[in-house]
Amino acid sequence: MTHNVVEQAFFHVTRKVIYNPHVPLTVGCALEAGTRHNPFFAFYDNVRAYPVRRNGIEEQLPAIAFLKGVANGNIQCPTLPQIALETVQHYANLSREIIMEQIRKEVAPGAPSRQNCLWVADSLDGARWWQSRLGGESTIVRLRATGAAHKADAAFLLVDTEPLSTTIDKAKLYWLGRQTEAPEFETLFSGRAVVEEVLPNCQNCPAPPPFPRPKATL
Repeated sequence: MTHNVVEQAFFHVTRKVIYNPHVPLTVGCALEAGTRHNPFFAFYDNVRAYPVRRNGIEEQLPAIAFLKGVANGNIQCPTLPQIALETVQHYANLSREIIMEQIRKEVAPGAPSRQNCLWVADSLDGARWWQSRLGGESTIVRLRATGAAHKADAAFLLVDTEPLSTTIDKAKLYWLGRQTEAPEFETLFSGRAVVEEVLPNCQNCPAPPPFPRPKATL
């Protein structure tokens, strides 16, 4: 569901990932979300490519051309399963986000876009759950935010092959604020947020099973 918030507390998981070029967040940092692509979606402005060596010179081949070279026997690739999976996930996620944006404009045009939002959780337990789920090196910060927020169930997101009609139907439920029997709540935020606290790392904290959520449904 989408609603306006004023000086509301949220929690954000900031991770060290290849698509996030920003410096670590510190107390007092101001974030503006909703005006340009966030690091996650901006990553798709780059070409997914893999190195090959020809005549002693290394060059980067776009992923599909690289895989065709492997299929034709022109490229030897001992890590083919990993590269094939990375390529499939890259384009599956891109397709998902394009579909999600199309459906958002139809169903919830006032909701923050996944392409330029800031992902937050409305509780520390929720942020800890996502921190454990996402893995890797990360830090949780507490924000004070003013803008628009949309709470949705990430369990509706495309994660594997399925009929296009199913993906579209689930996207509509996501933007309508519905929930599954085992919801994975995330909040998309657009507006201005200020870091009020950088919380101690808790990398070994177990993820709360199941996702921490109120008893009432959306």
